[in-house]
Amino acid sequence: MPDEIIVEASYPNPFNPKTTIRYGVPLSGNVNITISNINGRQIFNHEEPDLDVGYYSFTWDAGKFPSGIYFISIYYKNNLINSQKIILIK
Repeated sequence: MPDEIIVEASYPNPFNPKTTIRYGVPLSGNVNITISNINGRQIFNHEEPDLDVGYYSFTWDAGKFPSGIYFISIYYKNNLINSQKIILIK
């Protein structure tokens, strides 16, 4: 079990059309994953309420979005813990 917040790099990156991010939480709590476009507009939100201690993964299917640069932000207990740039190439 993780004893601290763990967030791995999104893989694959660049991607088409799916990318996966793996993370671990040391205490029970909510995780919120948001994806924003290059202009800072949030285009996707995924919430995992009340996760238990452990390791998790989330796969984003960007098939309906245009090629470009996006940003994944991960919030744990409403605090930003990680942000990553990802590139969708079609």
